[in-house]
Amino acid sequence: MDDDAPNAGDYADYAHDSWNRLATETRHISTNTYTISYQYDVANRLTKLTYPDNMQILYSYDDLNRITEIKRYIDGMNDEILMDNVQYDTESLLTQFDYGNDLRASFSYDSRDRPLTIDVKDGETSFLDLDYTYDGNSNITQIVNGWRDTIAKVVNNRKLAP
Repeated sequence: MDDDAPNAGDYADYAHDSWNRLATETRHISTNTYTISYQYDVANRLTKLTYPDNMQILYSYDDLNRITEIKRYIDGMNDEILMDNVQYDTESLLTQFDYGNDLRASFSYDSRDRPLTIDVKDGETSFLDLDYTYDGNSNITQIVNGWRDTIAKVVNNRKLAP
């Protein structure tokens, strides 16, 4: 039994399956017990999380072990898409996905596979529009937030005031 809970008397138990993968995490908080269970497929990929209220999160993958969809089942029957329409480039870098609320996230990268842009939009309405600049050591030197027209300068990976 591992004790990593912050309050005196609270603790957590962890159980593993025959492949030594986390199967359950049980938190004992005050007089309450909360268990999260984990399920995996034959490729050792997490496929389902079940929370104490029986809400389930289901993960789907493609043949290259890349996530393709995340769904949530609240009452065991009705599903809600949390993420789908996932696309990757030829190097398996994430280039796009749709949130369940019709927002679309898109990502671009430079020749060194560093993020250049991160955009989140609902059609033409932008909710996040970040552009990254790097120095020769791959440190982020600037993040331009086009959505708010602000510039965050970063030196030695520390954010400075605009």
